[in-house]
Amino acid sequence: MTFGASFHLAPSVPGIALVDHVGSLGIILQQGLSFDYHITALLKQCSQHIYLLRMLRSQGLSSDHLHTVFVSLVVTRILYALPAWGVFASVGQIGRIDAFLRRAYKCGFSKELFTFQELLHDSGAMLFRKMQSSMHCLNTLLPSKKTIDYALRNSENSYVYHIQPQCF
Repeated sequence: MTFGASFHLAPSVPGIALVDHVGSLGIILQQGLSFDYHITALLKQCSQHIYLLRMLRSQGLSSDHLHTVFVSLVVTRILYALPAWGVFASVGQIGRIDAFLRRAYKCGFSKELFTFQELLHDSGAMLFRKMQSSMHCLNTLLPSKKTIDYALRNSENSYVYHIQPQCF
C-alpha cells in the first residue's frame, strides 16, 4: 500500500496478500489515509459500552457513577491516539461521533456534552505540553527554543495611567 496524491496498489509479492486496510496498535488505517473502518469499529465498540451502561443504570447505578464509567470506557476509547487520526477525520465522520456523544448525553450517561472538536483540541494540547518535557521521547522532534531579547526604547515620561471605571 502506498500513499500519495493518487494512491495505487504496490506490485504483488508472491505469498503476501494485498489489503486495503491495516490495523496496528488499535488504529485501523486505510488507503488514502482514510479512517472510515477505524471510526466504524470505534463507534461499534462504544455502542456496546452504552449497552453496558444501560444495564448498570437498570441495576441502580447513580448518575455520578454512570458519568465516571462513561468517561472511563467511552471517552477514553475515543481519545486513544486521537491526535494521530483525528486530524484526518472528515466532516461526516466527525458528525457521526458527535451524534453518538449527543445521544449518550441525552440518555443521561454523561453529565457533560463532549464534542469531537473539543476532545481533539484538548488531546492535542495535552500531547504538546507533555512533549515539551525534556524526558519525553518526542521532545527531540521539536525545534530549539528561541530566546528573543526585545530592545525596547525608553519611555519619555514616567507617568502611570490609571483608568477609573465610570458609571453612567
